[in-house]
Amino acid sequence: LGTQSDFNQKNAENLNERKKVFVIDLDYSEIECINKFLASTRHLAHSFDTYMNQILRILGEREVSVRSRALKSLSEVVDVDPKVLLRPQVWSAVQARLNDQATLVREAAIDLLGRYIFSTNCIKDEYYEQIANRIGDTGVSVRKRVIKILRDLILGTRNNHSSENLMEESSESVNNLMNFAHSANACMRIITCINDEEGVKKLVLDTIYQIWFSPIALNSNQFTQATQEQIHQYSEKILNMRAEEISEAVMLLLKDSHNGFFEAVLDNLMSDKILKSEEISKAQEIKNKKDEIKTISQRICNILADKLTEISDSGQKLQIDNSKSVAIFYTLSIFCRYDATFLKDNVY
Repeated sequence: LGTQSDFNQKNAENLNERKKVFVIDLDYSEIECINKFLASTRHLAHSFDTYMNQILRILGEREVSVRSRALKSLSEVVDVDPKVLLRPQVWSAVQARLNDQATLVREAAIDLLGRYIFSTNCIKDEYYEQIANRIGDTGVSVRKRVIKILRDLILGTRNNHSSENLMEESSESVNNLMNFAHSANACMRIITCINDEEGVKKLVLDTIYQIWFSPIALNSNQFTQATQEQIHQYSEKILNMRAEEISEAVMLLLKDSHNGFFEAVLDNLMSDKILKSEEISKAQEIKNKKDEIKTISQRICNILADKLTEISDSGQKLQIDNSKSVAIFYTLSIFCRYDATFLKDNVY
């Protein structure tokens, strides 16, 4: 028989043996696979359909607050797994809530759809139409939410492309590079809310300013090595894109008989109207902003005038549809109604 000390020593060795940590060299995908396998053995993993069906059932409850909370719960699920929205029964339920009688529920449904688009970068025509069609909603909060989503779609698409990559692109491809297919249509729909109540109107003006008339942002990190000529070329590409978008949006407004809407936007953005009491302290800031808008407008008008010249020179040869010329002419006429000097350098 061994001594007590030998017995203790052997127990300690066994304990240390059990405490040893085995390090296995696994990459991230292998760890993720193991994690999913372990998670799949839990009861919760097999209850997803049950819980989802419960959420969808609650979407049909009578209480507005209950339906709204159910949509917010569904939004959290979609944030984690956007593919859930592609399920026919889920998509059908969301569509039904887009036409719900309660403003709070419609707003939650619009928010869910917007979050899905942003999380997947999937801008399908069907999703866009569902959102854009609610811009005429009777609920003020819904209209505001739609405008914000459309704004974020336009600006988000542009911001996804770095200015460094943009500088390498040809000017002919800049519109395809920076816009999603419905940008002009989205801007047109936003402008139609210019005569809405004060809160919506302010949001419209701020949005159009950001999209079309704000100073061109130059990322200092990306332009440290750029020459003045490269910076100028980059700015011209951005302005070309804005000019094209403006003329398309104005033409869409004209086709839909929304005459005077773009004029109202320009008047509110640039006119020297009497400031409200709460704006007096920001008078200089407001003046500087209006000066910036006029400067951008002048450059946009120069670009549109140049485009007219190009179309005039090559229109017959290339058989260009003159609807583009009409759109540019009409857009220039609107700018000139506010300030005729916008064309002072382009009169021949």
